[in-house]
Amino acid sequence: MKPAGWLPAGWETVKTDIAAWLNDLKLRFFSVSDTPGLDAEVLLAHTLKVDRAWLLAHLDEVVAPDVLADIESRASDLESGIPLPYVIGEWEFFGNQFFVNPAVLIPRPETELLVEQAIQWLSAHPEQKNALDAGTGTGCIPISISLKNPGCTWLATDISSSALDLAAQNIHRYQLETSITLLQTDVLDGVAGKYPLICSNPPYIPTSIYQILPVARHEPRQALDGGTNGLTVITKFLQQSARLIASPGLILCEVEETLEPQVEGIAGSLFPQASILVLPDLAGKPRLLKIELE
Repeated sequence: MKPAGWLPAGWETVKTDIAAWLNDLKLRFFSVSDTPGLDAEVLLAHTLKVDRAWLLAHLDEVVAPDVLADIESRASDLESGIPLPYVIGEWEFFGNQFFVNPAVLIPRPETELLVEQAIQWLSAHPEQKNALDAGTGTGCIPISISLKNPGCTWLATDISSSALDLAAQNIHRYQLETSITLLQTDVLDGVAGKYPLICSNPPYIPTSIYQILPVARHEPRQALDGGTNGLTVITKFLQQSARLIASPGLILCEVEETLEPQVEGIAGSLFPQASILVLPDLAGKPRLLKIELE
């Protein structure tokens, strides 16, 4: 089956070919993106419903008139500053595609460190099956871990009903309805029981910094703004995790790079018998608080 928007070369109603479109989009995105060529490829491939490999192997193929308006609309959105994941409606995380919209934080590569650590721990503790994710957003953390560890069952929370609606779509996309339960609540309010694995990518950017960041224009504030010192939600998460964590158990919490001493201090006071580390991300920045109880 030919991909959407494909017409054979020479079709008289065609405007231009893929190579010309990529060049045009790259030039248009140059002033709004650090990766204009990549963004052009991703946007055009998504609109034509092909992968990037196919796109780059068929640069001389022409683009059908019925998709031109869609390409132009998405390109205009990107030129206006709307992040590419919101423009195309999905984004890749840990090798899987997730639906995204402005109700949720766009999944980032830094959070894959949390997923990797969780998968390693669950592999070393196969008897531990219950897990908790606070502020789940797209649901990318429990979904990614569940796809690698099918026996794990999750309770995933979020304060936003819109975020939970989107998480439910992603859960359905991967047919994990029996593995992941959603709960609308603030962090872990009202959650009971014991969980050997507790995860969160909470809002951790200090308010004064958040207000001047480009992400403040489009991504949800409640997923990014961590309060005056960036520790408001992290502190609440750790305090609540102290009563919910099982032993053996693992708590994983993404943190802002400048908060390493503070979060280690908070964790040390709440979990005096635990092993506490802050792991670096691929850029070498302190990123993931790891609390392990034996």
